[in-house]
Amino acid sequence: MIMYDSKKQIFDACRENLLTDIHILEKEMNMLKESASTDNEGGMSDHLESTDAEMMNDRLDRENHRNLLYQELSLLDSLNKPEKLEEIEPGAVVITSDRNFFIAIARNFIVNEHDFIGVSVAAPIFRVLAGKKKGDTYKFNDQEYTIKEVY
Repeated sequence: MIMYDSKKQIFDACRENLLTDIHILEKEMNMLKESASTDNEGGMSDHLESTDAEMMNDRLDRENHRNLLYQELSLLDSLNKPEKLEEIEPGAVVITSDRNFFIAIARNFIVNEHDFIGVSVAAPIFRVLAGKKKGDTYKFNDQEYTIKEVY
């Protein structure tokens, strides 16, 4: 039997990947905040007001992105299903003849040198995979795949 990565390892790698992106965004937001407060210590010129507005927009964009990532984290945590699944549903790990999927959030990551494609339930590929079981085949983008394992 082929040894597959544990579901916990896969879940943890996906979660860690997401947390890393959140941390990076928070650092960027803090740098923008510090930069804006440093610029505000002197007198305000038209140029500084324009730059300040741009930095504020950048910070708000990052904050919105971070909030979306926190929503994804919450969704991911709700899909932490340690039990082995028999068919493809949210929280499933799917090993095919060509690719490895984790049905949770749209985020690619690596576990033990194996690439995993995170698949959102809103993705077209999920509609093709949903309900399939080990041994089933499916066609996507004019290519046929065989499901080797679901867990």
